[in-house]
Amino acid sequence: METEKMDLTISGSGSAPGGQYDQVHVNGSGKIVGDIECQILDINGSGKVIGQLHADAVSINGSGKVEGSIQAESVTINGHSTITGEVAAGFLKIDGMAKIGGNVKGDTVALHGTMKIEGSCEAETVTVQGGLSIDELLSADKIDITLYNTGTVSYIKEIGGGTIQVKRTTLTNVVGRLLKAFFKRELSAETIEGDDIFS
Repeated sequence: METEKMDLTISGSGSAPGGQYDQVHVNGSGKIVGDIECQILDINGSGKVIGQLHADAVSINGSGKVEGSIQAESVTINGHSTITGEVAAGFLKIDGMAKIGGNVKGDTVALHGTMKIEGSCEAETVTVQGGLSIDELLSADKIDITLYNTGTVSYIKEIGGGTIQVKRTTLTNVVGRLLKAFFKRELSAETIEGDDIFS
């Protein structure tokens, strides 16, 4: 007989120990110290996990930091997040900014914003709208990168995959044309290998 797991809710400002929970909700500013295993981790505001995170679904709305790795079915980040370790997720969606200190592995990676990966990224499908920096290898069956005016040059050491498409946004209005003069929309890579490559 399995023991029923309790929910953990931090509202306002507070901290709690790691452990096994059903649902974890942080509304405001919260910190969880220790490894955590849960069905759902939901951060609205500012949240920090010091330890490894295992969950079915992780949602960060605002600012989040995980001093460890994340293993989850789905990870959604709306805002700014830093993960010091690896991320293994079936579905990883980032709307905003993320910095990941290790490797990223998953089925689908969708980015709208900027992301820095200090390791490799392996997925079935990678879709990027914004800027991306990967210190090692980006490997996927389908890679679709649309570069926006992020103010930095996107850098990926090696790109390998089935279908690879890299394009720039079309800037048609006056403001867009002015931004084009000041912000770069470039991708730099040492090696690109694919079955079909489009730019």
